[in-house]
Amino acid sequence: MEPTPNAPTPLPKLKLTVVYLLQMVENVALLMAHALIPFMVEDWFPDLSASEVGYWSGHLFSVVYVAQIFSQPAWGVIADKIGRRPVLLIGITLLNISVAMFGLAPNYAWGLFARFLWGLGCGNTPVIKAYISEITDSTNVGAAIGLLGMQWSIGQTLGPMVGGFLARPAIKYASTISFLDQPFFWKFPFALAFGFPVAVGTISLFL
Repeated sequence: MEPTPNAPTPLPKLKLTVVYLLQMVENVALLMAHALIPFMVEDWFPDLSASEVGYWSGHLFSVVYVAQIFSQPAWGVIADKIGRRPVLLIGITLLNISVAMFGLAPNYAWGLFARFLWGLGCGNTPVIKAYISEITDSTNVGAAIGLLGMQWSIGQTLGPMVGGFLARPAIKYASTISFLDQPFFWKFPFALAFGFPVAVGTISLFL
């Protein structure tokens, strides 16, 4: 049945679900890092004062966005040349790799490099918006973009919450969950937390 002139075209739910998931994962990871970075810096530099922790944490916060200054325009150009989907797949793959590297970072330099790589690969948002504009029309693009904005809020809510729950699991839960009393979780206290967005991002690759 043809839609009436005043009726919005139905949203392409499956295609939008995939890109919404990608956007949500990106924001879960970003906001999780914002919540956990000061604690990671404290682990790497246990003798720092509170003001020094803030100083070195600031560099880790900022380096992602410094990299994005260069990467996001570049990814937009690349997406115009090779298509939106390949760029989105490359972006989520780089995000997974860099987030995993950050969660396993044994020192500050490793963490800084992982965060810079994170910024280079984190160019999904403008490509997602371009993709949405191509799979919607004038009757439903506003609704689709509005739902995209909702993924920011969901990601920004889940990121710090899940990060706080899963960080340092050996310290918090090993006495009741024996599986977490492993050398790996003592050595890498933030790996489980950052493993959450990596796992969800990996699932999104196969949708």
